Amino acid sequence: MRRIDRAAALLAGLHVAAGLLLSPAWIRPDSVGVYAWLRSALLDGDFLFFDEWAGFGLIRGGITTFKEITATGALGNHWGIGTTILTSPFYLLARPFGSASDGGFFGIHTAVLCWTSVVFAAAASLLFLRVARDEGLRDRPAVLAAIFVWLGTPLFWYEIVFPLGSHLAGTLGVALVVWAITRPAGKPEDDFWIGLAFGIAVAARVQHVVLAPALALHLWRTRRRPSAAMAVGALIPLAVQAVAWTAVYGQPFGPLIAGSSPHGATWTPFARVYVVEALFSSYHGLVSWAPVTALAVVGMLVEVRRRPLAATLLLAFLCELVANGLFDRYFWGGMSFGPRRFVDLAVPMMIGLAWFLSRTGAAGLAAATLATGWSSLLLVAAAQGTLDLRRDVTFADLFRAIGAIDPALAAARFGGMAGLGQMPFQMIGGLAIAAALVASGIAILRSRRRSAAALALLCFAWLFASLGAIRTTRARAAGEAARHAIRIDASRIAGPLLDARGLLADEESYLRRRGRSREADETAALRRAIDERLHAAGVP
Repeated sequence: MRRIDRAAALLAGLHVAAGLLLSPAWIRPDSVGVYAWLRSALLDGDFLFFDEWAGFGLIRGGITTFKEITATGALGNHWGIGTTILTSPFYLLARPFGSASDGGFFGIHTAVLCWTSVVFAAAASLLFLRVARDEGLRDRPAVLAAIFVWLGTPLFWYEIVFPLGSHLAGTLGVALVVWAITRPAGKPEDDFWIGLAFGIAVAARVQHVVLAPALALHLWRTRRRPSAAMAVGALIPLAVQAVAWTAVYGQPFGPLIAGSSPHGATWTPFARVYVVEALFSSYHGLVSWAPVTALAVVGMLVEVRRRPLAATLLLAFLCELVANGLFDRYFWGGMSFGPRRFVDLAVPMMIGLAWFLSRTGAAGLAAATLATGWSSLLLVAAAQGTLDLRRDVTFADLFRAIGAIDPALAAARFGGMAGLGQMPFQMIGGLAIAAALVASGIAILRSRRRSAAALALLCFAWLFASLGAIRTTRARAAGEAARHAIRIDASRIAGPLLDARGLLADEESYLRRRGRSREADETAALRRAIDERLHAAGVP
């Protein structure tokens, strides 16, 4: 009889146990945008997203909120399609158990999508364990590092408290990249796996395109040449995204070059330099909210000269920092829990922290415990409601929120989150569906060749579905807009501008509270320009 892998069983068991606290809450618009690709393609055969927006009350007074009507007559969608690719087998398995009234989103569908976040987090942790062992790390520091990063970063929050989104798919995508580059080279399928994993990570969250320099560095340090197999692997999921964006925007680069934000596209690169703030600000800064990540980076720095992987992970972190501090001015991530845009680096952080713990012994363990305790208290405060995630907070606010924690209320809050108590049949069914797919997937994942083939086939299925959606999206756009009574001209600009106006108000408040009046005045002027543009379009 095969010996049970205790470390792997412990990590997987912790995630499944935490899944009993799943909170099936939809975030508008993020959750809706992420899964709109899934529902719209499989149920409507198009990429219009009007039904999804209307179902969540995001069409108001004939105006689409948050996103604009594009050149093809569809609703813009900058959220990547990678999460849809990875969750679609679970969703399809749940479809026969759905009801006519759930709209393809609620009931069993919500439960299954929640459980996919748990599955992705558990899978990422197990991939980390394999990489840690390959790096010569013992199981004890590796398991501790996985638990500390789970509880000491926003990973737990976005797996359990707000599981309906793209962060856990992105976490799994990055984990696959790390695992793929640490496998011994030798066969074309190994190179194909590297490219495919990178493409999935980017398709899940576009920000991960900045991982390319780190990937190139690792290939150079390990004397491994880029190959056609890598390029083909990366292009498969990226082609799915390009075709899907062509259906929505009329061109393959989608929101990268089109949109109605104040700067003419969805993102606003180099509008502000917020690199230091992204790290140290009390307003969702990485080190401020998740100090255990600083210890992980120290672990990378200590090992950087003797381990090629350490240099790779350190560069990956720096590239993501640049992406968050330069490529989008809203570094705090809107109404997020802490530095959510760094969540996907969970596995690199686990590896760095495992190195740190292995080197520092009891002192390092104490430091990691204290750092994780701080983040866990913030999590409890946010779940209880004493920490308001909708506004700028100072360090004094963070301490006050922790001091106001009521253990009884916190226990009641987490008890009330228990999915098995909220929607018993759906959550049990969702767990059963997830377990069935995981059990069948284990055999696939035992072979890199089978893994690559299964994921590539899934991408190809979505490529054909997206190609078909181009025609149906354009053919139905006018009729569906009329059915929802959408004001086309106003909706071409209103949604993103209204969203930007709110985010700019947050930025102005942040700057004024810190005495940066000149920058705050610039932000206020941009808000006034948005108001004038909205007024000219007849938008209140």
